[in-house]
Amino acid sequence: MTVTVIARWETGWFGFDRGLLTEYSIWEQAFISYGVDRAIFVPKLMNSTLEQHDTLEEALAQVSGKKVFLEKPERAEKIGRNPVYLRDFQHPADAVYIFGNTSTDNSSWVRENDILLSVDIPYDGDMFGLTVVGIVLYDRRMKET
Repeated sequence: MTVTVIARWETGWFGFDRGLLTEYSIWEQAFISYGVDRAIFVPKLMNSTLEQHDTLEEALAQVSGKKVFLEKPERAEKIGRNPVYLRDFQHPADAVYIFGNTSTDNSSWVRENDILLSVDIPYDGDMFGLTVVGIVLYDRRMKET
């Protein structure tokens, strides 16, 4: 079983002196806690050894496993798909979870065999990928046991 996460940086939200490092540290906590095997960030913003790609298209070309895009239900419906809700979701053994950011809709990269996963929240709003990653990986862990 392999878990890969592709994450888009939240540019503009962590704009203080060490913003990217702070954001990465939050992602990293979830990656370590839930045993993520590979983490990829889009676009290249940090001068480091992190795996980064300029575009989501480049990142997607570098991974194998079932692609699971995290999006709001309306985005699934907008492209003619029924959203799959986390509560009913069976996580694939080899999964690539793709998280957007507050300003980007990833649904245009979803292909026929990909999954468009939604987290049912009690209000109609956006959630940071930084928040959703822990929810999704915790759900995966609980359903594996």
